[in-house]
Amino acid sequence: MKICICGSPWSGKSHLAWKLENVYNIPIFHLDEIFINDDWTKKENTEKLQEEIFDTNKQRIIDWNYWDNMISRLERSDKIYILNIPRIICVYRIIKRYILELWDGSHRIWVWNKRPVISRSFLKLVRNYKKTTWYSILQSYTKAHRSKVIEISRKEQVSWYKKIELI
Repeated sequence: MKICICGSPWSGKSHLAWKLENVYNIPIFHLDEIFINDDWTKKENTEKLQEEIFDTNKQRIIDWNYWDNMISRLERSDKIYILNIPRIICVYRIIKRYILELWDGSHRIWVWNKRPVISRSFLKLVRNYKKTTWYSILQSYTKAHRSKVIEISRKEQVSWYKKIELI
Protein backbone atom coordinates (compact mmCIF):
# COMPACT_ATOMS: atom_id res chain seq x y z
CA MET A 1 0.00 0.00 0.00
CA LYS A 2 1.25 3.48 -0.89
CA ILE A 3 -0.11 6.21 1.38
CA CYS A 4 0.34 9.99 1.21
CA ILE A 5 -0.56 12.26 4.12
CA CYS A 6 -1.05 15.95 3.30
CA GLY A 7 -1.89 18.94 5.45
CA SER A 8 -0.78 22.24 6.86
CA PRO A 9 2.38 22.35 8.99
CA TRP A 10 1.56 21.02 12.49
CA SER A 11 -1.77 19.56 11.42
CA GLY A 12 -0.83 16.10 12.74
CA LYS A 13 0.65 14.44 9.64
CA SER A 14 3.48 12.71 11.51
CA HIS A 15 1.16 11.55 14.29
CA LEU A 16 -1.19 9.98 11.76
CA ALA A 17 1.78 8.43 9.93
CA TRP A 18 2.97 6.72 13.14
CA LYS A 19 -0.53 5.38 13.80
CA LEU A 20 -0.77 3.99 10.24
CA GLU A 21 2.74 2.53 10.47
CA ASN A 22 1.65 0.52 13.52
CA VAL A 23 -1.44 -0.76 11.72
CA TYR A 24 0.04 -1.59 8.30
CA ASN A 25 3.65 -2.25 9.37
CA ILE A 26 5.08 -0.32 6.42
CA PRO A 27 7.87 2.30 6.50
CA ILE A 28 7.32 6.04 6.87
CA PHE A 29 9.24 8.63 4.91
CA HIS A 30 9.04 12.02 6.64
CA LEU A 31 10.01 14.34 3.81
CA ASP A 32 11.02 17.08 6.27
CA GLU A 33 13.66 14.74 7.62
CA ILE A 34 14.94 13.91 4.15
CA PHE A 35 14.70 17.25 2.34
CA ILE A 36 15.20 19.90 5.04
CA ASN A 37 18.54 20.95 6.56
CA ASP A 38 19.01 21.32 10.33
CA ASP A 39 18.49 25.08 9.99
CA TRP A 40 15.11 24.44 8.27
CA THR A 41 16.29 25.48 4.80
CA LYS A 42 15.45 23.24 1.85
CA LYS A 43 18.21 20.94 0.63
CA GLU A 44 19.32 21.32 -2.98
CA ASN A 45 19.06 18.74 -5.76
CA THR A 46 16.66 16.32 -4.10
CA GLU A 47 14.61 15.40 -7.18
CA LYS A 48 16.46 12.11 -7.79
CA LEU A 49 16.02 11.05 -4.15
CA GLN A 50 12.31 11.90 -4.30
CA GLU A 51 11.85 9.72 -7.38
CA GLU A 52 13.80 6.91 -5.75
CA ILE A 53 11.55 6.98 -2.66
CA PHE A 54 8.39 6.93 -4.76
CA ASP A 55 9.52 4.37 -7.31
CA THR A 56 11.47 1.82 -5.28
CA ASN A 57 9.18 1.45 -2.28
CA LYS A 58 6.23 -0.79 -3.06
CA GLN A 59 4.80 -0.05 0.37
CA ARG A 60 5.30 3.27 2.07
CA ILE A 61 3.75 6.11 4.01
CA ILE A 62 4.76 9.60 2.91
CA ASP A 63 4.32 12.45 5.37
CA TRP A 64 4.71 15.56 3.26
CA ASN A 65 3.82 19.16 2.74
CA TYR A 66 5.68 20.04 -0.45
CA TRP A 67 4.29 20.87 -3.84
CA ASP A 68 7.29 19.63 -5.84
CA ASN A 69 5.95 16.86 -8.10
CA MET A 70 2.65 16.89 -6.21
CA ILE A 71 0.37 15.44 -8.89
CA SER A 72 2.88 12.69 -9.64
CA ARG A 73 3.04 11.77 -5.94
CA LEU A 74 -0.71 11.70 -5.59
CA GLU A 75 -1.15 9.57 -8.71
CA ARG A 76 1.35 7.03 -7.39
CA SER A 77 -0.55 6.66 -4.11
CA ASP A 78 -3.24 4.14 -3.28
CA LYS A 79 -4.66 6.18 -0.43
CA ILE A 80 -4.42 9.91 0.33
CA TYR A 81 -5.18 11.35 3.76
CA ILE A 82 -5.79 15.09 3.88
CA LEU A 83 -5.77 16.70 7.31
CA ASN A 84 -8.07 19.68 7.14
CA ILE A 85 -7.21 21.32 10.48
CA PRO A 86 -7.99 25.00 11.22
CA ARG A 87 -4.93 27.22 11.09
CA ILE A 88 -5.53 28.53 14.61
CA ILE A 89 -5.11 24.95 15.92
CA CYS A 90 -1.87 24.54 13.95
CA VAL A 91 -0.47 27.86 15.21
CA TYR A 92 -1.47 26.91 18.77
CA ARG A 93 0.41 23.60 18.42
CA ILE A 94 3.51 25.35 17.10
CA ILE A 95 3.61 27.87 19.93
CA LYS A 96 2.77 25.31 22.63
CA ARG A 97 5.50 22.93 21.57
CA TYR A 98 8.01 25.72 21.16
CA ILE A 99 7.35 26.94 24.71
CA LEU A 100 7.50 23.41 26.14
CA GLU A 101 10.81 22.81 24.41
CA LEU A 102 12.26 26.05 25.77
CA TRP A 103 10.86 25.29 29.23
CA ASP A 104 12.37 21.87 29.82
CA GLY A 105 13.83 20.62 26.54
CA SER A 106 12.42 17.16 27.10
CA HIS A 107 9.13 17.34 25.24
CA ARG A 108 9.07 15.33 22.00
CA ILE A 109 8.46 18.22 19.73
CA TRP A 110 10.87 18.34 16.90
CA VAL A 111 10.53 14.97 15.34
CA TRP A 112 13.87 14.98 13.57
CA ASN A 113 16.04 16.63 16.25
CA LYS A 114 15.91 19.99 14.54
CA ARG A 115 15.87 22.95 16.92
CA PRO A 116 12.61 24.85 17.31
CA VAL A 117 12.19 27.79 15.00
CA ILE A 118 9.24 30.13 14.89
CA SER A 119 9.74 32.67 12.17
CA ARG A 120 7.38 35.17 10.67
CA SER A 121 7.63 33.40 7.30
CA PHE A 122 6.77 30.02 8.86
CA LEU A 123 3.70 31.41 10.64
CA LYS A 124 2.73 33.15 7.40
CA LEU A 125 2.97 29.81 5.59
CA VAL A 126 0.55 28.26 8.11
CA ARG A 127 -1.79 31.26 7.93
CA ASN A 128 -1.90 31.23 4.12
CA TYR A 129 -1.86 27.45 3.65
CA LYS A 130 -5.34 27.25 2.11
CA LYS A 131 -4.64 30.20 -0.18
CA THR A 132 -1.67 28.58 -1.90
CA THR A 133 -1.79 27.39 -5.50
CA TRP A 134 -0.79 23.86 -4.54
CA TYR A 135 -3.67 23.63 -2.06
CA SER A 136 -6.13 24.46 -4.83
CA ILE A 137 -4.47 21.85 -7.07
CA LEU A 138 -4.76 19.34 -4.23
CA GLN A 139 -8.47 20.11 -3.85
CA SER A 140 -9.05 19.73 -7.60
CA TYR A 141 -7.19 16.42 -7.66
CA THR A 142 -9.11 15.04 -4.69
CA LYS A 143 -12.47 15.89 -6.28
CA ALA A 144 -11.47 13.92 -9.37
CA HIS A 145 -10.17 10.92 -7.38
CA ARG A 146 -12.61 10.74 -4.46
CA SER A 147 -12.31 6.95 -4.10
CA LYS A 148 -8.76 7.07 -2.75
CA VAL A 149 -9.02 10.28 -0.68
CA ILE A 150 -9.86 10.45 3.02
CA GLU A 151 -10.31 13.97 4.34
CA ILE A 152 -10.09 14.36 8.11
CA SER A 153 -11.33 17.47 9.92
CA ARG A 154 -10.33 18.57 13.42
CA LYS A 155 -13.57 17.16 14.83
CA GLU A 156 -12.86 13.78 13.23
CA GLN A 157 -9.14 13.62 14.06
CA VAL A 158 -9.38 11.95 17.49
CA SER A 159 -12.07 9.48 16.41
CA TRP A 160 -9.94 8.57 13.35
CA TYR A 161 -6.97 7.80 15.59
CA LYS A 162 -9.17 5.55 17.74
CA LYS A 163 -10.53 3.76 14.63
CA ILE A 164 -7.00 3.17 13.39
CA GLU A 165 -5.96 1.65 16.71
CA LEU A 166 -8.87 -0.81 16.49
CA ILE A 167 -7.86 -2.13 13.04
